[in-house]
Amino acid sequence: MSMLRYMRDRDKNRPILLLWANKHERDIGFRDELNDMKQDMPFFKIVHVLSRQDDWPGEKGHVDAETLRKYVKDFSVPHFFVCGPVPMMQSILSALRNLEVPGKKIHMERFALR
Repeated sequence: MSMLRYMRDRDKNRPILLLWANKHERDIGFRDELNDMKQDMPFFKIVHVLSRQDDWPGEKGHVDAETLRKYVKDFSVPHFFVCGPVPMMQSILSALRNLEVPGKKIHMERFALR
């Protein structure tokens, strides 16, 4: 969120795709703030991916190579910032490597509630 806030305040025209994974809709953190950012940043797109809500009309399951391919057209251009629980990060890192994303374009930050 701090990186998104920084970009909102300094670089509103940078294209950003946020794949925001949660279990249920009720778990979506910062939802109002993200929606406000979407209004302020013309090139900001949010895709919510829910893993445990069958009636969700959007993306379901987990962020994986298939999800990434659906939303990212050229893997040689963007940088990827991955933050979340370790198992999720390992899964996404594996997918990015299989998609031949250069390591210097993958940035990871571990997140854990303890």
